[in-house]
Amino acid sequence: MSSELEKILNGEKKSSFMKNALEAHKKHGCGATNPMILINRFEEFMDAVILSGLSSLFKKVTYRKTKSLRSMDFFEEVLVPEIAIRLIFEDCKILLDEAKIVMSDSVKFGIYMYKNVEI
Repeated sequence: MSSELEKILNGEKKSSFMKNALEAHKKHGCGATNPMILINRFEEFMDAVILSGLSSLFKKVTYRKTKSLRSMDFFEEVLVPEIAIRLIFEDCKILLDEAKIVMSDSVKFGIYMYKNVEI
């Protein structure tokens, strides 16, 4: 999985999450990382455990490679969702596009189930 993520970082592999992140940052500027904008933009939650596991890639992340996203934004908005769909892909033995749908459906279900819960 690490080599696929490195390909995304190096621009050798396309990532819809990277595309979404770049579009959001172009549209919202610094506000793109506002939690409400993140939730509205794509209903995908980021897992801090996965994020902490990315530390080995952190040294390879540069502003140029992330196409002007800050490294933490790149991790949260591109790599974490990419890892999540790959975990679903491996666990369910389905295509990556199907794993993305499973992730999206799971988030929608969670939002529906816990819409009245205050944080």
